[in-house]
Amino acid sequence: MELPDERFDPLAFPVYSEISEENFRITSNSYSGILRLLISYEIEELEIDPLKIKKEILLKIIELRIKRREMTVLSINNIPIGIAAINARYNDTCQIGSVYLDKLYRGKGYGALLLSEHIKKLFKMYKRIVLFVKKNNKIAYNLYKKLGFVVKGELGQIIIKEKSE
Repeated sequence: MELPDERFDPLAFPVYSEISEENFRITSNSYSGILRLLISYEIEELEIDPLKIKKEILLKIIELRIKRREMTVLSINNIPIGIAAINARYNDTCQIGSVYLDKLYRGKGYGALLLSEHIKKLFKMYKRIVLFVKKNNKIAYNLYKKLGFVVKGELGQIIIKEKSE
């Protein structure tokens, strides 16, 4: 899916009076919560075996994404509840990825809030934003359409079988 700049309307979603810029601030205390969310994303979305996840590698990825301003984190009471990042970039195009919201906060508008903030930030650095979504992930698919993304084609998911040990 692709998001043309003119189709994105950050005001199309409810505004939560308790949410401010402070809820998107990343501090060194945020890292353990961000790591928890990224691990959950890896397990739930990428079907990674939890025993094979290397936390030290994920922490380096988190640090790099934050340093490059490629990650947006939504926190409630200083606890990260959602993440969105960039998986790839080329010239004026970036690909949103690693989008994950804690299960306790789903269906309450926080995903739209997180992505709206992430997209606003990305349009300051890139002219074109794309993402991929699983066909069966109807909730995410519908959210992306509400945010203004348009379908540009379909891709199948390919899972490479792991080498047996």
